[in-house]
Formats: sequence, structure tokens, C-alpha cells
Amino acid sequence: MSLHCEQRELTGGAVAVVLHGELQADTTAEARREIASAREHHDGALLIDLRDVGAADAFGIALLLKAQLVHGAHLVGMSAALTEAALTSGAPTELL
Repeated sequence: MSLHCEQRELTGGAVAVVLHGELQADTTAEARREIASAREHHDGALLIDLRDVGAADAFGIALLLKAQLVHGAHLVGMSAALTEAALTSGAPTELL
């Protein structure tokens, strides 16, 4: 399983963390570091782009929810399958 992360600066000081691959137990540390780095270096909105995430397990879903709660991140491009996985894991609907 593999995950590639990149940051893209947006207008107004915002930043997008773009994830490519699978967000699972063995890849969440890389995503966590990238999200923390983006928040540390940018004061504007933080978006997490999930359009190219093929799968996420409970660890990946937990990371996304924590990013929302701790860093005020906005999830974009979340597939129906990822949304269903998050809801099944007990994530509040208002966070998705």
C-alpha cells in the first residue's frame, strides 16, 4: 500500500494537502506529518483533497476526523465509499 502527499498553495493563504493512494494504518503517519506541516506554514484555510484516495481504513478515517477537529480542515473530493466508511465508523454526519 502506498500514499503520496503534496501541498498546493491556494489564494488567500489557504493550502490544500492532496492525497494520492490508500489512507490506511501503514500510511497515516505520512499524511499526518503533511497535514501538520501545512497547518504550521499556512494561516489560511486547510483543505484535504481526497479525490485520488482509493481506500481508507479506520486509522485513515480517524486521521481525517482529527484533522477536522484539531486543525479545522475541510475535506474535499470525498468519494461515496469513503463517506460510507466514515459514517459506518461512527463519524458525525456534520463533519462529512
